[in-house]
Amino acid sequence: MSTATGELTYRTLRRDDEGAVLRLLTTALAGGPTGERTADFFRWKHVENPFGPSIGLVAEDQGQVVGVRLIMRWAFRCGGQRVTAGRMVDTATHPDYRGRGIFRDLTMTALEVARQDADVIFNTPNAASRPGYLSMGWHDVSRLETSLSPVRPLRLAREARAAIGRAQRPAPVLPRATLPTVGEVLQAHPDELTSLLAARTAMAGRRLCTDADLAYLTWRYVSPT
Repeated sequence: MSTATGELTYRTLRRDDEGAVLRLLTTALAGGPTGERTADFFRWKHVENPFGPSIGLVAEDQGQVVGVRLIMRWAFRCGGQRVTAGRMVDTATHPDYRGRGIFRDLTMTALEVARQDADVIFNTPNAASRPGYLSMGWHDVSRLETSLSPVRPLRLAREARAAIGRAQRPAPVLPRATLPTVGEVLQAHPDELTSLLAARTAMAGRRLCTDADLAYLTWRYVSPT
């Protein structure tokens, strides 16, 4: 897929775009919460995903990648049915090209591509990006509210002071226990884990839960670099 808008060209992400996309993400997002964006991490997230490779679109200006939009493929279980999904994730626009509608154009085009084989498209935007998504027709499904109201505020203050005092003392030397890795547990107990995952799905009933199996657990908890 390739379309041109003014000086910009929008097209499907290719494997040879990896280096340019990583540089763009680093330039636009300063590494983000995951720190340095490595090629290994990018491939783990967007290529090796057991639900399938991510949907990716880029914006180009004379061969330079100046915008990117990626949608991770995902899958849920709900009432015994499999629900295919896409999750809006990495997106960036080069600082020199902001204000030209690249984010909106890439997002709307990516949505059209994702709808071809996804039952649900979802997102978990932050406070900065949420208004932009709402302006494009997205809807809030739910919001997790957090609050703290101490029942005994004086006791909380005393315990907080005591905790600070303990933190200032030398830490005690604790014995170390040798525990199996996640990979070792998956290899040693595949049948038990499969049964637990099935029970988890059954308990969820009509609520959405990730369609997890051993391949997913291995990818999620063993493979990351």
